[in-house]
Amino acid sequence: MDVVTRLAVDPRTVAAGLDVAGRDPRVFDAFVDMGLADGGLTPHVLTGLVRRAGAGGLAKALLAAVRGRRAA
Repeated sequence: MDVVTRLAVDPRTVAAGLDVAGRDPRVFDAFVDMGLADGGLTPHVLTGLVRRAGAGGLAKALLAAVRGRRAA
């Protein structure tokens, strides 16, 4: 399972992503592209997630994703 897939199952990341996508059409478009397997994490997505989830929350989710487990 890759990092993006692991982030997609983290509840904080999903909640933050949905919130950001509802506010920023560029993030929404990036998520559509990811869903179509035609895109990846963009600067707009990462910036939006950091702003919404907080750098600490996103860092914790990323670290857990890289290590292959869910964030606590």
